[in-house]
Amino acid sequence: MPVPGAEMMASFPSSLLPTLSPVVDFLRTLPVPSTHPTHPPAQVILKSFTQRGYADMPGNWNVKCLKGQGKRLVAYAETFDPLVTGRVFGEWVELMLGTADEEFKLLQELSSLSSATLFETLLTLVLKLFNSILAALVTLVKKSF
Repeated sequence: MPVPGAEMMASFPSSLLPTLSPVVDFLRTLPVPSTHPTHPPAQVILKSFTQRGYADMPGNWNVKCLKGQGKRLVAYAETFDPLVTGRVFGEWVELMLGTADEEFKLLQELSSLSSATLFETLLTLVLKLFNSILAALVTLVKKSF
């Protein structure tokens, strides 16, 4: 967690997308094994893969990246001014939602498996983290009164 007032960055720089797009386009030209969800006989696998598993992996990585900052925020909340802590918490929430939105945009651009449930899965994982950090902050506030 940066010191309050320092700028937070999204986890994936958008400048890398032009570099990745040709690689993804090339990979899409390669033959697909019959076990791959996009292979015509594997539509049932495709449906289940699209709904849950495909967004779980990047969603879990997002949570792992954001969890450390959230825990540091809770640790710093005891020593910093409550107004500063509130502002930093707001920045962290914006970073969380921005990261989920960026990841969803990347999934839509780089994957042939886009679906409405991708964003739901990403957001559910991030909101679980939000809930745990918020609960820890609420507990600190209750202890101080």
